[in-house]
Amino acid sequence: MLSSFLVCTMVVMAGAVAVTKPAMPRAYDVFRSLPKRVGSTEDHEHHVPCEPPPYFTFDEVDMLTSVEEGSLLLEYLNFEGAYDDISKKYAAKIFEDFFNGTEYSFKVIEDYKKGVRYEIYTGGDEVVCIAIEVEGKGFPEQYFIPYSAKYEGEAVIGDRDLVTDSWLETSLGVHTVKTVTHGDCVPVSIERRFFDPETDQQTEFLDNRLFNFELGICDRDKYFKVPEECQQGNALKEPTEEMQKHIQKLRRFRKL
Repeated sequence: MLSSFLVCTMVVMAGAVAVTKPAMPRAYDVFRSLPKRVGSTEDHEHHVPCEPPPYFTFDEVDMLTSVEEGSLLLEYLNFEGAYDDISKKYAAKIFEDFFNGTEYSFKVIEDYKKGVRYEIYTGGDEVVCIAIEVEGKGFPEQYFIPYSAKYEGEAVIGDRDLVTDSWLETSLGVHTVKTVTHGDCVPVSIERRFFDPETDQQTEFLDNRLFNFELGICDRDKYFKVPEECQQGNALKEPTEEMQKHIQKLRRFRKL
C-alpha cells in the first residue's frame, strides 16, 4: 500500500525513487475529497489498533470551526512537517507569502530527548528564536491508534481505491476519529469534536488532513537543524509580538 505514497530514497525499499512534491492543493480540494464509506463496524479482533511508521515527512491542512459570540468562525492553517519517533523529534513550519515578494515563516522544532522546544520566526532577513523547556512532556502521539480505540469502519479514497480504517477515541469533552491506511497505518486524517462538559454542546470541530507523505526523512537539516539564533546567548527570553500571534494560532490548532 505504501506504493501509493512518496517514498524517501534513504529508506531501503525495492524500487524506491525520489519524487518531487506536487504543489500545495487548495483547502477546498482537500476537504471535499472525503473518504467513501464502503464498510461498517466489524469485529474488533479483525482490526487491530496500530502505530504509524517511525519517521516520515508530510504536508498538512487544518480547518478549525468554532462559535464565537454567536458567530461561526472558520480558521485555516497549512504547514509542512516531520515526525521522528526514533529520535523523539517533531517539526512544523508555516509559510506566509506577500505580494511584495517577502516571505515570512514560523517554525517549531521539538526535541523531547533534550527536553526543549524551539520557536523560530523569520521575516525577510530577520530571524528570531525562543527556546522553551518541555521536560516532563511526552512525545506527541497524535498519529498512534491506542488499544482503547473503537473500530469505526473501512472506506476507500480516490481513484486508486486506497483502503483506509477509521478509529474512534473518546475522552472527557473530546471525540476523535483517526483515519489511517489499511495495513500500513499511514495517517490520513484526524477529526476532533470538542464539547462543553457541562452542557454537552459541541464547541469546536478540528479537521486535520495529511498529504504528500514521504516515508523516512531525507533532509534532516531542513526540518531539525537549530539556527544560531536559538543558541544560548542569542535566543530571546520572551517572544516578540509577531511571534506570539503565530504561537497562539499553532497552539490553538495543536491544542498544546
